[in-house]
Amino acid sequence: YTRAIGYASGGMVDAPRIYVADLEAYNNGELKGEWLDLDDYSDADELMDAIQEVVGENEYAIHDIEGIPSSMYREDMIQWEILPKS
Repeated sequence: YTRAIGYASGGMVDAPRIYVADLEAYNNGELKGEWLDLDDYSDADELMDAIQEVVGENEYAIHDIEGIPSSMYREDMIQWEILPKS
């Protein structure tokens, strides 16, 4: 099921969500990951907690996105503010 949100211009787009994949599993030929609806998290810390629940201590990659206009991201973009604090 896909939720949609409307923009002031009248257009509709799927609610923003990302597919987070476990890179260790992926590199071993396994698909281990989960779609995360960004509307479910109030801040970056909550999102990072959810990502850690999916991948544990392994590295992760965002393999797919939905509901985020292409003008707002690049494949090589890193949002430093959502990375875990060390």
